Amino acid sequence: MPIESSQPLTHTSYYVQKRKAKRLLLKQISQLIHWASVIHVLEKYYPTGQPGRGRKAYSALVLLEMILLQTWYNLSDYGIEHQVNDTLSFIRSCALRLKDDVPDYSVVGRFRKTLNESEAWEVLLQHINTQLVGMAYW
Repeated sequence: MPIESSQPLTHTSYYVQKRKAKRLLLKQISQLIHWASVIHVLEKYYPTGQPGRGRKAYSALVLLEMILLQTWYNLSDYGIEHQVNDTLSFIRSCALRLKDDVPDYSVVGRFRKTLNESEAWEVLLQHINTQLVGMAYW
């Protein structure tokens, strides 16, 4: 997205516009994907634990969104944990609130391993990609 301005572009205004562009892209992506159908696919491959035993499980959708952001922004497991803890656009993209706990890097890694071992990752990517076919971003 080109940065347009009638004023001379300062370093500060450049970075503000750059952040707005990233936030807009993540918002548009989250609006384009039919998350209810993604949840339906996720439920087949990722059980969320047994009620009353241990701590409450993280939402599989939050974990998937973290892995998608991790992939799109080329982040490590540590990096995605940090970004979701620190960056408002990432927090919003994962449908988290500021008061919510963010899954740590080890949870993200175990979730990815579960998806890969059950071959759910390929099914999920195919499902998401079919929703985005023809979109300008892809």
